[in-house]
Amino acid sequence: MNRRQLLDRLTAPVRVFWRRVKTLRSRPRLSYVEVHLTDHCNLNCRRCSHYSPLADVWYADIGSHKRDVKRLSHLFENVDKIRLMGGEPLLHPQVSSFLAVTRRHLPDAVICLVTNGLLLSTMEPAFWQSCKIHRIVIDVTLYPINLDTDRIRRLADSYQVTLHIHELAEFHAGLNLSGDSDPRQAMHHCRSHNYCPFLKEGRIYPCAAPALVGYFNRAFDTSVPTTGYVDIHQRTTSGWKILKFLEEPCETCRFCAHEYRYFPWAKSTKHMEEWLVVGGD
Repeated sequence: MNRRQLLDRLTAPVRVFWRRVKTLRSRPRLSYVEVHLTDHCNLNCRRCSHYSPLADVWYADIGSHKRDVKRLSHLFENVDKIRLMGGEPLLHPQVSSFLAVTRRHLPDAVICLVTNGLLLSTMEPAFWQSCKIHRIVIDVTLYPINLDTDRIRRLADSYQVTLHIHELAEFHAGLNLSGDSDPRQAMHHCRSHNYCPFLKEGRIYPCAAPALVGYFNRAFDTSVPTTGYVDIHQRTTSGWKILKFLEEPCETCRFCAHEYRYFPWAKSTKHMEEWLVVGGD
């Protein structure tokens, strides 16, 4: 072994150590996250995966939201896309404040406000001006209902606000109350359809299910796990730790089916069978 080879061998552990330090000190990117402004809704779709037909009237707190998005800005180099949704976010009386706070702390993110569109034509000019100023994309999910989309498009154009309208004519059922699904297979199936990390009151979840299935449990006296999150405000939490966590199944995954059943869109009747992959219509 020559002198150069000996030196490389002796210094290899030091180089590995500093590479690890550099990785830990760097910040990754979070490609996507969802946040609720409300849990309740004014439409209440049958089989809503966020359980809005069963939800309490709940409004996000602007102070809590500010702390959360500010913390995200410290944990990640950037959040590529954040969707402010519900429930129906336009029911929140401070919706414009959420747009401003989100943009202030995530200046380079794509910020989308996801709505069923029912209230858009009634929103005050200040709301539309806030959307323009803070570069908010309005995502309308268009269900088979009577919605004047031409009027909404004219409003958005008049305020120079980007508007996307996506038609949705079916929902799926995916709950397996026996809790015997293989969690990794269930998560793989879920991720083959969506990557949807969910942030609520300082806790980030792999999806909305563990954060919101408590409404289902309360309504039907079930016990689907509501654990499975990382507290983003803990001192030991890093962006890298969050990204790793989001790739692992949680206990709730055992209650998600490996395959979904799809049904035409309808309004909820608040029966348990709406959400179950077996039984119901």
